[in-house]
Amino acid sequence: IYSYGGWSVAVSPTYRRRYRFNGSFNLSMQSTKLNFKGDPDFSKTQTYFVNWNHSVDSRARPGTNFSANVSAGSTKYNRLVPNSPQRNFQNQLQSSINYSKQWIGKPYNLSVSANHNQNDYNHSITLNLPSLSFSVNTLYPFQKKEFVGTPKWYEKFGVSYNGSFNNTVSFYDTLKYGKNGVKPFLRYLLDTAIWTASHNIPMSLSLPPLFNGALVISPGISYGQNWIQRVTQYEWNAALKKVDTSLTKGVFIEHRASFGLSLNTALFGLYQFKSKKLIAIRHVVRPGLSFSYTPDFNRKHIKQFRADTLGTMLTYNEIGGGVYSFFSSRQFAGMSFNLDNSLEGKIRSKKDTADGGIKKIRLIDAYGLSTSYNLLADSFRLSDVNLYARTTLFEKISITAGATLNPYDYNERGYPV
Repeated sequence: IYSYGGWSVAVSPTYRRRYRFNGSFNLSMQSTKLNFKGDPDFSKTQTYFVNWNHSVDSRARPGTNFSANVSAGSTKYNRLVPNSPQRNFQNQLQSSINYSKQWIGKPYNLSVSANHNQNDYNHSITLNLPSLSFSVNTLYPFQKKEFVGTPKWYEKFGVSYNGSFNNTVSFYDTLKYGKNGVKPFLRYLLDTAIWTASHNIPMSLSLPPLFNGALVISPGISYGQNWIQRVTQYEWNAALKKVDTSLTKGVFIEHRASFGLSLNTALFGLYQFKSKKLIAIRHVVRPGLSFSYTPDFNRKHIKQFRADTLGTMLTYNEIGGGVYSFFSSRQFAGMSFNLDNSLEGKIRSKKDTADGGIKKIRLIDAYGLSTSYNLLADSFRLSDVNLYARTTLFEKISITAGATLNPYDYNERGYPV
């Protein structure tokens, strides 16, 4: 109880069931009075705060897990806690509740979660509720239950499934819902909710290696969909000289498919030395070449708009702006190339006497490049060239480096040419 008539009360139970679960819970409520009654600056505020932590013993239910880490409450609660400067300025709060289930002996996996993000400074609250994902591990429909001899090539045909659903709602706790033209709280949440769904069915086939295992060929097919509740349109406003954004609600489906064929091999080079310390260096080169085709199923959603006073035209996919990073929906037919390398060495070690005192060391774990070329694009056919390298010094320090080479130039507005 405080001198101005304010008060706070909290209850903090903990619970535990041996070999099953354990957790703690805290519910705090406070009534804060600032200044005296009759003062123009007098205010009375009631706030609350909830903390909940829950974990499950992995031995309780194999394949099933549930956890919770909740920290939420009134956006004014922290700033009104007395004698706690650090908490007074803690403006970011996050919560997560997760449930996952993996069916033992079956290829199914389910994950359900609820997340909460809160900014006490601007009074905004965002809820991701629910977020659901379901997957089916790779199944081989033509594979025999009992293996007899060498399996046929078609028995290695595999198909799997990945699906997800997300729903996001955002609101401000300072709005007086249902008053002064503001919609009732439930209707406001429904109107501002953003939901998205995704489905993907990849199919693969492992063909027998050629040339005594030197060349591996892997064809693949994938089909998927993105579902979203609204599309975005951009239009140049000549009067205000700016781009206007508008939204259209409904149920919109983006189809995507791809067909590909990849070839992979490995080349080995050995460099021997007459040095007493360094015996040899082995260089492994792993080139990969893949051909793919992606048809354009969503051409009607590809739009253009004027972006500035110079008349620059930009292309965009109106299915976007949601939770997912949506595909460009433009057709692709071309090839991708990657070249991966590694360097290993053999040295004589005085400390390590195993294997005749010869020790293998990794000089460079990996270095290489990757790029792609689109045969159907009207321009900018060559994509960025990505370079990478990583190694470990003294078996303790990891070093990673990367670079991107853009084969095109930019104009004075920053657009590629």
